[in-house]
Amino acid sequence: MDRKKTEIITIASIKGGVGKSTSALFFSNILSHESYKVLLIDSDPQASITSYFLFKLQEQNIDIERYNLYEIFKQRKYIENCIFNVSNCIDVIPSSLELSSFNSESIPLQDNLLEKRLLAVKSKYDYVIIDTNPSLGHLLNNALIVADYLVIPINSDLWAVESIDLIIDATKKVYREDLLPNFLVTGALERQSIDKEIISELETRYRENLIGIIPKRDDIKKTVFYRKKFSLNTDYYQEYKKSLNNLLKK
Repeated sequence: MDRKKTEIITIASIKGGVGKSTSALFFSNILSHESYKVLLIDSDPQASITSYFLFKLQEQNIDIERYNLYEIFKQRKYIENCIFNVSNCIDVIPSSLELSSFNSESIPLQDNLLEKRLLAVKSKYDYVIIDTNPSLGHLLNNALIVADYLVIPINSDLWAVESIDLIIDATKKVYREDLLPNFLVTGALERQSIDKEIISELETRYRENLIGIIPKRDDIKKTVFYRKKFSLNTDYYQEYKKSLNNLLKK
């Protein structure tokens, strides 16, 4: 994880509930513990990242209804005014429910808005991590265009595997054929046959692109739901750390 230029990690899936937001939180936490400066962008109208840091944002009296990614896209706010510190090395750009209308709006150069806005602040960070919405469209396109790395979390749901091609097609539509998918299996049960089958299929089709397997642990959901601190010595935290290292070696 040597410092070179600012690197952008986009975490994407067409299916919800596969651990996109959770993976974004873990990756941010891991990098921050290594003293890397991280900008975490919540590009999902469901706002799971924003919800996790809500108390810290409220403590600073931040009105996230007025200062969020949608306001940046609509050019009603400067990006610098919508970035908030939530820990030593992590800043966040909140999401909002209004962001759900972005895909249906018509804005000039709509797929390149994030790329343009990030120019003003990107150099301040070692890493930018983007949590995306679970659907195709302009929001996802913005996150794909700026990405240096694409991480696709997958659970044991067959649709999660079948949706891989949709993400890959989306990269082609925004002329990012160079953006290779990296797969992260989340919530794997070591003894469950369907999980073994999915992992085996991924290893067969995408061996070089499989960065890690995160075990299913109730603590992961509890940590995110109750906004608890991350336990650095747990097996799942160490697996996330290994997966991130595998990604950044590429």
